[in-house]
Amino acid sequence: MNAIVRFDCNGRIIDFDKTAEKLFGFSRFEVVGRGLCETILPVRGADGRDMAKSVEDLCQSPEDHKSIVLEAVKKNGDRLLMHWACCPFIDHNTGKRAVCAVGTDLSARDRASDALRESELRLARIIDFLPDPTFVIDRAGVVQTWNRAMTELTGVPAEKIIGKGNYEYSTCFYGKRRPILIDLVLREDQHIEGKYRKLVRRDDAMTAESYITINGTRRYVQGKAARLYDSSGRVTGAIETFADMTGRKRMEEELERHSEQLGKLVEERTAQLRERERLAAIGETAAMVGHDLRNPLQAMTNALYLLGEEVASVGAAKGQVCTLIEMLEDNMEYMDKIVSDLQDFAKPLTVVKEYTPAAALLVAIVDSLGVPPSVRVTMDISERLQIYADALLIRRAFTNIINNAVQAMPDGGTLTISGAESDGRTEIRVSDTGAGIPAENLKNLFRPLFTSKSKGMGMGLAVSRRVIKAHGGSIEVETTPNKGTTFTVRLHTGPAQPVQGQ
Repeated sequence: MNAIVRFDCNGRIIDFDKTAEKLFGFSRFEVVGRGLCETILPVRGADGRDMAKSVEDLCQSPEDHKSIVLEAVKKNGDRLLMHWACCPFIDHNTGKRAVCAVGTDLSARDRASDALRESELRLARIIDFLPDPTFVIDRAGVVQTWNRAMTELTGVPAEKIIGKGNYEYSTCFYGKRRPILIDLVLREDQHIEGKYRKLVRRDDAMTAESYITINGTRRYVQGKAARLYDSSGRVTGAIETFADMTGRKRMEEELERHSEQLGKLVEERTAQLRERERLAAIGETAAMVGHDLRNPLQAMTNALYLLGEEVASVGAAKGQVCTLIEMLEDNMEYMDKIVSDLQDFAKPLTVVKEYTPAAALLVAIVDSLGVPPSVRVTMDISERLQIYADALLIRRAFTNIINNAVQAMPDGGTLTISGAESDGRTEIRVSDTGAGIPAENLKNLFRPLFTSKSKGMGMGLAVSRRVIKAHGGSIEVETTPNKGTTFTVRLHTGPAQPVQGQ
């Protein structure tokens, strides 16, 4: 509001408007006809200036004092700092020169500025004591506020960062100058937005999550940034605050990891349950088939033996008859092996361990198999090496493994059997130089009834693994296409309690 005061060349007030009345507390009738220094101007200013002399100079040459700052005084004695815009005019009542002065209260402006500065100071103090790291930039990206929590987080004191621009603040979090979340609320940048996780933009604010590195320590934080406006709605800058989510993120990742492990465990247990159900069904079938076939198979074996004896007694075992009898004997033996495999797999295993010379056991197995001449056998086993196992069961297991190796070399090759002690275990290796096992067959190699051969039921290796596991041992297979396969069996070397197998 501007107060208007008119006075003559002697400094006497001739007019006083309503704004002047309100500002100075005088009514028009109280001041008209009286001098300026008797009413709204003090005799002397705070700087000691003689106000009467200032008024005299103004009245004599108002053209030279178009803009002047003078102290003023209210009716109650309060002083004001006033800016006066002055211009001469002719008073129509007297026809003489007079001066019109339009006054503006600079004290009110100063008080508003002081209030604004105080408000800004209070806001800065509030931000400084916020528990979350917070900072403010202006529209040019220059840091205006950097609170204590931000100093604690980054180790950078406010006095070293306030006033800095050119993305100086981003080096505290990412080690290089680049736009960050606080910049994105002022200027969009799709490339930078793509670096954040869970970024959400709502009107003039954004939230996002990101990993930052502070003094070599990696942290996961959630940032919240928003634009700042002045009273006229003009954007003046932006503010960003951080929340350290490292602990929560670690818990989420741990929970996710445990969930994955639990999922895998459920899958494994489900697969094991299905396998057990499958093996139980196979076992029941094997027991019934083995029982039903064993008696007629034994009768056929005995009859074939008597037939051979009868033919031999009359001297008729010649030519094709002899060949047919041998073929029948071979097939009967093979059928007996199938029935034995089925029964071995079906019956519970009771393991009674004893020491058995490894070399003697394995040589006996090779001799019993009738390895064809095209397969060269190499044995590398110390005479002192002992196998601590159930002799009958482990013989069955190694018979199937060695027989499998021989069958893998139909055109001939080398069968290598070696043994040694390693890390408290007896290790037996059976290697062939066959074509190797296709990768797609490896995972099913020890499953009952799985076979890639045209002959056989696929029970041999399944029985072997069951026997070895009942001993508390392990069996592994390594294979190379066109070079061969190696089965490695590891068994305990020392005494142990008998193990019950299912």
